[in-house]
Amino acid sequence: MSLLEVVIALAVLAIAMTGIIGAILNHMTMQDLDRQLQIASDAAMSKIDEARARDFGTLPTQYPAGYTFPVLGLTNPVGTVRLDASVPDIVTMFVEITWQSQRGQRRFETSTIIGK
Repeated sequence: MSLLEVVIALAVLAIAMTGIIGAILNHMTMQDLDRQLQIASDAAMSKIDEARARDFGTLPTQYPAGYTFPVLGLTNPVGTVRLDASVPDIVTMFVEITWQSQRGQRRFETSTIIGK
């Protein structure tokens, strides 16, 4: 085996390893984002369950405009609740959670309808 063949083999190996390492890093990033989304989803559903357990008439006072709540397990999280009571005997609850991830600002939103 000549020196040129060794250099070419090492170059091919280096290119292949770069691709494999890139795929592994991308997979790790996606796993982290999936974990963050699960934390945000769990926090939002917990807030919705909390609201459903409350007396319907107290919802506007329990969750006034600008209501925020803490979310553990995320970087710089902000959880907000917004209520829309424009339909009689029905409240639409919007829950939004924003946080900072490695790839920038992330957001999870969900909503539910709560009836009297």
